[in-house]
Amino acid sequence: MKVSLLAALITTLSSAALAQTRVGNILITPAQPATTAPASSARGAAPTSTVPAGMRELRGRVALRGGADVRLPAGSQVTVTVQEYGRLPVNPVVRVQFPATRLSVPYQVYFNPTRLTPGRRYAISAVVTDRAGQVLYASDPVLALPQGMRVTLNLPVRRLP
Repeated sequence: MKVSLLAALITTLSSAALAQTRVGNILITPAQPATTAPASSARGAAPTSTVPAGMRELRGRVALRGGADVRLPAGSQVTVTVQEYGRLPVNPVVRVQFPATRLSVPYQVYFNPTRLTPGRRYAISAVVTDRAGQVLYASDPVLALPQGMRVTLNLPVRRLP
């Protein structure tokens, strides 16, 4: 009896740690750390059963170019942004920020495609900052925002001087 109660408690606590947060029309889901980088997927090739209706999902890894594993300073943050490219002021479609202790780190972003204006260009990019907000690593923006309901896109970053 005591063993089954303990197992139920552990299951409940571990599932609560992955709770989703809704901000307006954006659903933010913490990505579970993976032990290997996800494979590239074809447009919409992955199962779509977990993507909320009407939403798109971008997922992958923010990793150092060349694939080296790097330990980050305490308090480091990763920010992944989908935004219109080449227009000022910059108004992100979605921006997700989360703490990280290492590169490579998984990310997952949900967004509503109705927020994208037809004929405009959108980009996804990643920035890694230290506790004070100093940029440590950054990706080049990926200008061709992938199409499909669920797409894997790894974001390689480079060290900034």
